[in-house]
Amino acid sequence: MKAQLDFINLSKLIILGFIYIIIPSLYDKELVQSTIVTKTIYLIYGLFLLFLIHLIGYLLKRKIVFVLSKIDLLIFLFSFFVIMNRYFIQDEYSFSLYFTDFMSIGLLYFILRQCKLWELVFLMLFIILGGIIQAVYGIIQLFDWTASLNSNFDISGSYFNPGPYSGLLSIVYSLSLGIYLYRGKIIMITNFPVEKNRLSIFFRFLTILGIILTIITILVTESRAAYLAVIASTCMLLFFKNNLNKTLVSLSKFKKLVILLSILIFSGIGLYKLYNYKKASADGRILIWKVSSEIVKENFFFGVGIDRFTSHYMNEQGKYFRENHNPKESLVADNNYYAFNEPLQLFVENGLFGFLLVFITCWFVLKIQVKLENKPLKIVCLGILFATFVFGLFSYPLQILPIKMIVIFGVVVMVNLEKNKTNYTLNIFNKNKRIKWYTLTSLFIVFFLVLFKVFVYTKDVNLGFRKWKIAMQCYNHGHYNDSLKEFETAYQILKYEGNFLGSYGKTLIMAGRYNDAIEILLQSKNYLNTSIIEINLGDAFRFNKDYKKAEEAYINSANMIPSRFYPHYLLVLTYQESGQTNLAKQKAKEILEKEVKVESTAIREIIILMRQILK
Repeated sequence: MKAQLDFINLSKLIILGFIYIIIPSLYDKELVQSTIVTKTIYLIYGLFLLFLIHLIGYLLKRKIVFVLSKIDLLIFLFSFFVIMNRYFIQDEYSFSLYFTDFMSIGLLYFILRQCKLWELVFLMLFIILGGIIQAVYGIIQLFDWTASLNSNFDISGSYFNPGPYSGLLSIVYSLSLGIYLYRGKIIMITNFPVEKNRLSIFFRFLTILGIILTIITILVTESRAAYLAVIASTCMLLFFKNNLNKTLVSLSKFKKLVILLSILIFSGIGLYKLYNYKKASADGRILIWKVSSEIVKENFFFGVGIDRFTSHYMNEQGKYFRENHNPKESLVADNNYYAFNEPLQLFVENGLFGFLLVFITCWFVLKIQVKLENKPLKIVCLGILFATFVFGLFSYPLQILPIKMIVIFGVVVMVNLEKNKTNYTLNIFNKNKRIKWYTLTSLFIVFFLVLFKVFVYTKDVNLGFRKWKIAMQCYNHGHYNDSLKEFETAYQILKYEGNFLGSYGKTLIMAGRYNDAIEILLQSKNYLNTSIIEINLGDAFRFNKDYKKAEEAYINSANMIPSRFYPHYLLVLTYQESGQTNLAKQKAKEILEKEVKVESTAIREIIILMRQILK
């Protein structure tokens, strides 16, 4: 029995290790949104296998031991709130890979909570190794030995842009530095079955390699949020390593004030320099925060629902520009899918109740009491969480699956280190043979129902995104009818996916099926709205001779991103086709007076056409 349990535990650890190494690097080019969807699908497969192993282990042990803390209960409460808010409080919900990730991360948390301390330290090394692989991959892209996944950037790793890529590397950097600084104490408390000197050499080599490669790659990405995360986590780790907290307590009030002012001054100078480094990008984030705060005001208590930010944001941005004519802000506006501030996005989607639950959970995590010998591991995990928090103030790390996996890992380690926890033992078998048989049968029925549900869901998602990819390939070659056949197959799976419906609607327009396109694009607006979807909807109405609704859609698009010329140009066409010559000339004059954000051939051609109209 013991040998069987040891084999099960080893299998579980190996699978977890491979999950943390492989998931950050996965993408399948045969899927739409390959850098996102692939990671989700394979995490589900990996977790299902882990769940199976766990069930077998419980059956062999004949009892289940739960070790619970306040944080476990708070995480369960937040998860329960998110589910209830999504399905019962909100008016509607959309297809959401983010929600799928959320549920998967919950299961990962449960599995990791069953791990022993030395197993969790072992997994830290796998996380660093996964980060090293990503850093090397990015360097290979930089030297053009393989193509970046985004043609606008030289380096993106296994992600669509350098933002989430640099965020992942900054967190791996923090983990590598933390383990390097405390490697001796960590080796002592984990009792690896390996000679201490050899283990120390391995820890030192792996962590130094992780530090060097991640720093080099982060510098190349030019991500200001990643720079701040690296600086902040480094300062925090060195602060605790050198016991500066004790030194700080012993200083006089005057010296403390001088240190505080110095920190504030240098931080202010640094932030100002970073702001001016990419000023337009920074101004764009400030605009996003202002618009997002308006969504918060309108949905204060319960938010808009998990992963529903995109269904509200662009509508609110259009409303903002209708009421506030600001040429400076207009130039930095664009289609947007994230709040670029995780606390703000949390408030937008989950309201005051969700925000308070997460805040209380974070407070208990920070206040966790651990044994003195375990304090180095707590500091290392605080480094992970602090790097994520700083990065998340200016970006969207918690929208990226591999980062969420590392964050939840850090939380699990700290919860497992907590001194004051309550043990609950559940005997799944009873001495009574009939009850024993009923218990065993019930467990297997539940397991196979879960297995079937997970298998069908994952299979459908995989198929839906593959069909979508084929549909887009047919569309790009002008084979619109073939494309629509693939879209129709995928529709049953992705009919609540806004991006999918937008692509489907555009294809229907190209195939001349304007009424069908209008129906699909109106559905799309319930789950995702952008200036592009409004333009496509306007086109469908205009080709269908419904000029009033076409005008409304084009105006919505123009308000969302006021600097764009194209929706204004389409309004001129609409007025001309509907015989409203005066309105066409008036709009043409407005276009000629517009400030050009970026010179292009298309804009020059529009300006020439507008001049001809006025003549």
